[in-house]
Amino acid sequence: MRGPDGGFAPAPGWRVAGMVKTLWADAAGVLAADDGTLLTSAGDGACGTPDTLALPHLAACQAGVPAYHPRMIAIRTVLLVALASCGSVQSGAPSDASPSADAAADCPGLFCSGFEESVSPWSPARDPDAPGGALVEIVDQSAITPHGGAHALHVRLPSSGDSAAMFHAFTASPFTGGELYARAWFQVPMSNTVIVKNHVDLFSFGNTAHAGEEITLYLPGEAPDGQVLGWVDPVGSETAMTGMTVVPSSQMVIPTGSWFCLVLHATIAQNGQLEFDLDQLHSGSQTAQTLLGGGIDEIGVGLEFLEQTASAGSPELYVDDVAVGTSPLSCQ
Repeated sequence: MRGPDGGFAPAPGWRVAGMVKTLWADAAGVLAADDGTLLTSAGDGACGTPDTLALPHLAACQAGVPAYHPRMIAIRTVLLVALASCGSVQSGAPSDASPSADAAADCPGLFCSGFEESVSPWSPARDPDAPGGALVEIVDQSAITPHGGAHALHVRLPSSGDSAAMFHAFTASPFTGGELYARAWFQVPMSNTVIVKNHVDLFSFGNTAHAGEEITLYLPGEAPDGQVLGWVDPVGSETAMTGMTVVPSSQMVIPTGSWFCLVLHATIAQNGQLEFDLDQLHSGSQTAQTLLGGGIDEIGVGLEFLEQTASAGSPELYVDDVAVGTSPLSCQ
């Protein structure tokens, strides 16, 4: 806000630091946001959360002093139009998801993250029983040259343990139809190739309320080292074999010591289609039940459900530039 001296400073009640975007400003007040807080000023110098705005990401808002102004309904309309313009919405696709703050300016879809600001909006998943602890952290250029920006995700597991990953619910209304794409960049350190000799999930669609229901790209831990396969389990049953493996039309093997790109594409239906890319290699489209029991509302990256079938050690992985959308995402 502008003070009596003509200078600008955070208004009383403003609780965040870092990048702040002004979404609306006029004589009645201002609406501004960071990656997890949406605040409004009624022109009285106090900022608070506009609880009357029924947008899904407001569930993460911090408690504050409500301060409303007469333009609230108009602002809500402008926001919904702006969010819808971030990516095409197809049959079965919710229209209430928004790109993350650290990549919103050039986000090609529903959700983007280059891990530039903080762990938020991701939820870390660490195996609590892993000796020495599972590592999930954001690192800068002192650890690795990121694929883009100045930061990347780093995950590592000790000699035993099954999960060191990040998950994010990118929509409040699970997808039950239409097209859904996800893309991310990964790097396996040249000095640590344990991961390519073991069974582990790297990249997955899932449902936040139904554990085990997933569409994932994984390494099977079988020769050749580092080959990529797809897996679809629409039920997630631990007592019945309800999943199916999707084998690419030609062999796809991840490199080590350099960034590689994975793209996952599901046409969501009982008799849907699944296909994936590794850099410029394409798996070919195959029929699969891509409609999960609870729909798709979550993306996961990292080391998930590791089974050390062939080689003991401490596998690690870097991840960067994750995107989810309803239109094609490429590795270009």
